[in-house]
Amino acid sequence: MSRHLSPLLQLLLLFVFAIFCVLCYRTWLAPEYCGTTNFTCGTVGPKDNVPTYLEAEYEQGKTIFRNNCAACHAGDMRTYLTGPPLGGSEERWAEHGGKEALYAFTRNSQEMINAGTNTRANQLWEEWAPTVMNSFLNLTDEELDALTIYIDEVHTYHSRGQDP
Repeated sequence: MSRHLSPLLQLLLLFVFAIFCVLCYRTWLAPEYCGTTNFTCGTVGPKDNVPTYLEAEYEQGKTIFRNNCAACHAGDMRTYLTGPPLGGSEERWAEHGGKEALYAFTRNSQEMINAGTNTRANQLWEEWAPTVMNSFLNLTDEELDALTIYIDEVHTYHSRGQDP
């Protein structure tokens, strides 16, 4: 009787191991994916710095990020993935139409890029083409405000060198 694993079983084990590694890496890179700020090293998480009056918006923004953004953008808001880091977006859009233009781009980036009237949208397309950002036409200004609060808090937290 042979003690070797079949090629199919080897492939399955390799696949399971790869998924395990990806999940561990995501958890290590950005613990907010896990929904917890209880780190074993004793540090605090981004939510621990959120003013009480913004807690509901922070949680709403966190949910919006997880449901709409996390597949392409890093949870630490400063790492490049399929899409650019989201931390500091408001500052980068300030001279290109501000919050109104940022929200319009978030809702339908291709419409803004195709119009060719916004230099920031054009810069992003030149840098990231042919990757097309999903459209989020259903997000309201209030939801995008909450998302911005979450992004800013997480980005500020990680920018202070408080990586867990």
